Amino acid sequence: MNKGGRPRDPIWEHFAELETCGKLQAMCKACGHKQSVKVNRMKEHLKVCSKAEGVDSGPNPILSSQNLEQNTAIQHSESVQSEPDEEGEIDSTKKRKLHLGMEQFVYKTSTEAKNQLDMAISIFFNGCNIPLAVADHELFRKMIAALRPGYQPPTRKALADKLLDNVSTELQTSMQKELSEPNCSLTL
Repeated sequence: MNKGGRPRDPIWEHFAELETCGKLQAMCKACGHKQSVKVNRMKEHLKVCSKAEGVDSGPNPILSSQNLEQNTAIQHSESVQSEPDEEGEIDSTKKRKLHLGMEQFVYKTSTEAKNQLDMAISIFFNGCNIPLAVADHELFRKMIAALRPGYQPPTRKALADKLLDNVSTELQTSMQKELSEPNCSLTL
């Protein structure tokens, strides 16, 4: 549905609209190139885009300036959106704007991955004799957020409680396994 104003140029069929830091950008659907949303610049990009319309190298002959203008004129007449008919359906030949989902911007950590990361942090803290209060420090939390966004590291209480028990159990198991070997020697 057109909300008024000038109709959108059909060149947008080849570009996705992105907003980064409050600024609109156009991203080429063929090669992923990001640029300003100026129509002239988008047309210039399509003229030289090596991946647009299936051409692998060199300037794109399909999108020469003459062909681009003809394609733009033809697509412009097709891109006018129609109102739903009496049954409430919209003509299926109309092009839909590419919507990028939030999945691109969200890092998901499964329960199993979180448990493995918690255990690795616990082994690190205990193995290096780092005070557990460091786990609650703002700088440590910022570092972990930069390394793995969306992951909440364990607090000092969690490190001192169940994770310490898990590390201790794991170390005892591995030591018992090593001591049960026939070629084992103990020195003091």
